[in-house]
Amino acid sequence: MSGKPTLWWALLGVLLSLVMPTVGSAIVLLFYPETRFAHLPVHSLLETSGGLMAVAIAGILMVESRRKPEAVCYLSMASALIAMGVLDTFHAAVEPGNAFVWLHSVATLAGGVI
Repeated sequence: MSGKPTLWWALLGVLLSLVMPTVGSAIVLLFYPETRFAHLPVHSLLETSGGLMAVAIAGILMVESRRKPEAVCYLSMASALIAMGVLDTFHAAVEPGNAFVWLHSVATLAGGVI
């Protein structure tokens, strides 16, 4: 019986993260086939917000690692989030081009490796 709520939340997570964006994209392409949303200030705002949230969550993990010394994974998670957050914030600050793509790619790579 305890597995049902977990399954329910997992299905809801899949619905919200995969199905809804796919359906939304299909609807937009169906009704507005020529529309492309490319707005650099909005992209920079979202990337900067994400980078700062990653650094903030890393700070929370660092505080929690002191309270829970048995949770050894907190330090590596915080390190990965800091690397990704800082690099994605720099990614948000540069104009589109090679550095733009490389910063985002290296941020993802650094987080995955750490």
